[in-house]
Amino acid sequence: MELVRRFTCWGVGLTLCLLNVHVSAADAVPEQPEIEVPALPNPEARFKLQIGDEEPIPADPKTPEDATRIERRKAITWQLTGQLHLSRAEGSPDQAGQLAKAEDCFRKAIEADPKFLRSYQMLVSMLISGPINEDKIEEARKVAFHAAEQFPEGFTLVRQLAGVLTRRKVDDGIGILTTALSVRTLVPDSVTYYQIQRDLGTLYRVANKMPLAQQSY
Repeated sequence: MELVRRFTCWGVGLTLCLLNVHVSAADAVPEQPEIEVPALPNPEARFKLQIGDEEPIPADPKTPEDATRIERRKAITWQLTGQLHLSRAEGSPDQAGQLAKAEDCFRKAIEADPKFLRSYQMLVSMLISGPINEDKIEEARKVAFHAAEQFPEGFTLVRQLAGVLTRRKVDDGIGILTTALSVRTLVPDSVTYYQIQRDLGTLYRVANKMPLAQQSY
């Protein structure tokens, strides 16, 4: 009987130990593995010059850009877009459409920054090249004289326009140069002033108006 009692006590103890282990295992919450968040790629990494170079970091200027720099950047963007349309126009089945888009881009460049001479040069060059009509001539005249009021180099556009119009009618070229002499930004006795007078004298001579040609010369 003693042996049976001992075996019974041992069995009860073993059962309690197993139950305790089972309960402890059930109560224990397994640790969730930490999820590693992948690093987002740097979009500027494609600008690396060589393999192994550090990825460039976008510039963070200490002082914000002023309005003048922002306007110039916009104008350059429109101008480059216009030049892109010009390059696409060559040999394109939609050549007229590409040229029209280029003209519109140069107009927007002037609107974005009226102090950016290159936009005036590109637009006037497009308006007076190829087939032209009265609307293009009038727009080229306005743009050229606007440029002349902004920059001394703008008078070069006026003289180019006069040369193109002279091929159609000499008096049209004379009218452009005569108007140029009255622009307030033209400095008397400057090189530009004498260039316009020389061109005007040449056109007067072609038109057989010798007294006026002598006066201009």
